Amino acid sequence: MSAPAELLELVEQSGKYKVEKELFEGANAYAFIARHLHLQTTVFLKIYDVDPSDPGIFNEPRLLVDATRGPSCQNLVEVRDAERLGEEYALLAMEYVEGGSVLQRITGLGLPQAEAVEMAAGILCGVSHLHSRGIVHRDLKPSNILLAPGAVRLIPKITDFGSATKLPQPDGTVRASRHSALYVPPEGWQDPSVFSRRSDLYQVGMVLHEMVNGPLPYD
Repeated sequence: MSAPAELLELVEQSGKYKVEKELFEGANAYAFIARHLHLQTTVFLKIYDVDPSDPGIFNEPRLLVDATRGPSCQNLVEVRDAERLGEEYALLAMEYVEGGSVLQRITGLGLPQAEAVEMAAGILCGVSHLHSRGIVHRDLKPSNILLAPGAVRLIPKITDFGSATKLPQPDGTVRASRHSALYVPPEGWQDPSVFSRRSDLYQVGMVLHEMVNGPLPYD
């Protein structure tokens, strides 16, 4: 579904971004490659509907801006800005990563085992950094791991923080996100569902399985 014209007008009126291309992979938000006009850099924009009456719509986006900033976060896509767009939308501006995803890399075949393990170690570094900030991702899967060119090898970078949320305490739980049913851990199907830091690790295990063995044989 293409973005409505009014949404593109709101982006233009912000004076910060020039949309260069609309992407259609996601189902829960509008996505664009854009140019940041002041910084002259390419960014990834994610724009989604919000409840105008909700005073906390930016609580988690602002946490992500802080949590993904800095050189210690090379395995996380940097969330650079979070802002209101008109009355009905919120905009997230993120680092643009050129190199495809783990899903595209393993389509049809798995990776060499050493490469898969090394990739999983990088993903775990990103997860660990989120957990150190009290955040769980809740939607780790091959399509949400992007691959950035590095000096020697590809660097896995966790993206799509639409399900990420703050834990009430470090060992606490939240409700599971069921956006990607294949990757929901067993405890996520309980009633009530629960999701903890260990649940993110379950999802990393699923990603490692696919990197070694290729895509899952069921959907």
